[in-house]
Amino acid sequence: WSNVSGRQRQVPLLDVGNSARVFDYRSRGLNVYLKDMGFDREGRPALLYLTSRGHEPGPPNGPRHFVWHAGMGIAGCRARFVRPIIITTWEACI
Repeated sequence: WSNVSGRQRQVPLLDVGNSARVFDYRSRGLNVYLKDMGFDREGRPALLYLTSRGHEPGPPNGPRHFVWHAGMGIAGCRARFVRPIIITTWEACI
C-alpha cells in the first residue's frame, strides 16, 4: 500500500491523519459512504461515494453528494485534487 506520493504505508491504516488521506471530509462535518471502487489500467483507484452530514434520511442531513474520484494514484495530485460532484440530492433514496 502506498500514498499518492508513492511512500509505502503499513496497513491497516489506523490513524485518521495518516499520509494516505487525500481529503479531510471530517473537518467539514461530512460522513463518507463508499458505494463502488475499481482501478484504472495503471492500477490507480477510482471511487464512487456519497457524502452527507448524517446517516438519517431527510432534509436535515442534506444535501447529499455523489462524488466520482479517478486517477488518485498520481504523485503530487493532493494539492490540486478535484472532487467532481455528479449528483446532488436532498433525499437518500438513490
